[in-house]
Amino acid sequence: MAVLAYNEQSNLICMNEGCTALTRDSLSTDGWTQIPAASRKILQQQKQVQFELSKLDSVDSAGLAWLLNLKRDAAQAQVSITFAAVPDRLAQLAALSSVDALLLSES
Repeated sequence: MAVLAYNEQSNLICMNEGCTALTRDSLSTDGWTQIPAASRKILQQQKQVQFELSKLDSVDSAGLAWLLNLKRDAAQAQVSITFAAVPDRLAQLAALSSVDALLLSES
């Protein structure tokens, strides 16, 4: 399983050497395509990816929506995304929005 990390301070999603900036424009588009093409290819071969979110220090409903959309978009490419070390604030926001089952599910 590959691990993607998200760094809130630099607004990047990274896998190995490839990183993509999260900006207003990138958050409004297909999240799956924001992952560098070489990384997407690796993920499609592995079929699974885990986002490690322990360093995420702030989150809002737009960020939650982006994570869920990324999960949906990846599933369309036959890649399963899970989130590890989900911060309490993100889990609480997901619960308040009644999407905690989606955020924490295995597929």
